[in-house]
Amino acid sequence: MFWVSLDIDWICGDCRTGTRYNCIWNCKDCEGSKRGRPDRKVKGNMPQHTKMLLNAFKKFKFTKAIVRECHASIYKFLGKEDQVLNIDYHTDDYDYDGALHCGNWVNKAKKSKKVFVWQTDFEEDPAGVLDEILEYKDCNDWRKQSHKLFICTSSNYTHPSVDKYYEQILQSLTCPVDLNLNVK
Repeated sequence: MFWVSLDIDWICGDCRTGTRYNCIWNCKDCEGSKRGRPDRKVKGNMPQHTKMLLNAFKKFKFTKAIVRECHASIYKFLGKEDQVLNIDYHTDDYDYDGALHCGNWVNKAKKSKKVFVWQTDFEEDPAGVLDEILEYKDCNDWRKQSHKLFICTSSNYTHPSVDKYYEQILQSLTCPVDLNLNVK
């Protein structure tokens, strides 16, 4: 199975730590805390990032989209040797011991399920990364596979103004959407 995994923080940056668009959050961790109030407004090109995503998504035939609050929730959906294009501000490939969480799901999926993950950088266009993926020999039958989309809302890391772009992405989908933010 080929997955596209989108963390909405890719659109606006990590607004929790003051990086990229210079926002500061009053929240703790992605697990269970509520959205804080930013001290400053987001500065950046969220419309352009959204446009890049919508353009990249045209290359997929998504059969289902799954939306959850925490990125670690994708782990239970991944099968052995699945492939993932991870569009995220963070790599989530940290080698932390202990419980599965939003910062280590990629590392755990690689080790225990032999999942192959392509990681986008913030400045990279996902459609360009996808074109690079298609050049790999193992992906020649990629277009014949079904594709699934996982969206992580990461509301603790994202500025409230990103919501309209998130909604735009959801509205563009033609596949069924499993939108259950309370399920881990």
